[in-house]
Amino acid sequence: MNIVIRLSAESIDGGHICCLGSQLASIVSVLGQSLGDVVWYAADVDSIGVVLPICKQSPCLIGHSNRLIELVEHIDQFLRGVFLAVDPQKTNPQFRSDIDTEDSIEADLGDALVEIRAFDTTFFEILTNKEQIGAVLAKTFTIHVVSVMVQFKRL
Repeated sequence: MNIVIRLSAESIDGGHICCLGSQLASIVSVLGQSLGDVVWYAADVDSIGVVLPICKQSPCLIGHSNRLIELVEHIDQFLRGVFLAVDPQKTNPQFRSDIDTEDSIEADLGDALVEIRAFDTTFFEILTNKEQIGAVLAKTFTIHVVSVMVQFKRL
C-alpha cells in the first residue's frame, strides 16, 4: 500500500516558490521524528545552485539525515529529484531500476521506508507505506493526501 502525500510551498512555509532546498531540509527534519535514524539515497536529481553528487537513475548514497540536510539547505531549488530513506541495517538496499521523479505513484518502493520526489519546482510528493508518516507531517505542514493504494490478499 502506498500512501501519497503532496506538499506545496504554501503548505510547507507559507511561500509561493516550491522545491527549495530549505523546504526539503524541513521535510527531512520532520520525517526524522517518525523514522528515527535512517540513511538517505538520491536519484534523478537536477537542481539550481549547489549540485549534489552525480545521482541519476541509480540511487547514490548520501548518508544520514543530518548529511542530507547539510547538502540540500544550500540548494536554491530542485527541478526534479527522488530521495529515499532506508533503514541503516539494510547495507545493500534494493530499489526499482531506473528511478525517475515521474514514476507512477504505485511504483514499488523496494527497501525505501519513504520516497520524497521534488516535482518541477511545483510540489513535493511523499510516498510511503507507513501510516504514521502522514500524521507526523500533518503536525507541521498542511498536507494533501493524494492517494492511498490498498492491496488485498486473495483468500
